[in-house]
Amino acid sequence: MAGIAMLCVIAVGIQGANRLDALRNSAMKSSALTDQALRCMVAIDRADTRFKTQMQNWQDILIWGNNPELFAQYKNPFVMEESIVQESLNNALPLMKSIGLADDDVLHLRDAHRDLGVKYRARLNQLHSADPDSGKKADALIEDIGHTIGQDMERVTNTVALRAMELAKIEGARAEVSYASARDETLGAALIGVIVIALTSALTLLDLQKSLRGGPGYTE
Repeated sequence: MAGIAMLCVIAVGIQGANRLDALRNSAMKSSALTDQALRCMVAIDRADTRFKTQMQNWQDILIWGNNPELFAQYKNPFVMEESIVQESLNNALPLMKSIGLADDDVLHLRDAHRDLGVKYRARLNQLHSADPDSGKKADALIEDIGHTIGQDMERVTNTVALRAMELAKIEGARAEVSYASARDETLGAALIGVIVIALTSALTLLDLQKSLRGGPGYTE
């Protein structure tokens, strides 16, 4: 009887340990997915922010680019921001699929932005110190492209942000269900263990009482 009770206690302990391990694995997966969503959102938002800065640098080049010294001064930040935008979009690409989103929009955005850089450089050759309106002419040829990319950047940013919030809700609900399941299973196993131990104790007590009652009869 004592052995059965001991086995029940061990079984309850093993069941509880297994459920805790399952909860830990579930929490780790949930944390990893949430982290990927956050990293993707940060990468896209960074690309969007730095693209806006790049556009401001472009305007500065157009305004002051007729001066050779100022041209170099404003072109260098423009090139740096362009590089950061490309890097951020490349970082976001593998994360899109990991959080359940297609990466087509980011691929298109990255390629469009890279092509825009090629067009920018071609237009910079049209800047002439003798023509004060050369900057406006160069900007007019590609202004719509930059505006479109800016809109697409904001749209992708919003999409990723919504997905991140959606995943947070899904994982939160899943964690609650896992916790409730683990709690119910552990309590159920513990209750069964208590019942078995109680029955074992009762049977042991009955056997003891019978032994005590039968003692004098055997001695006679």
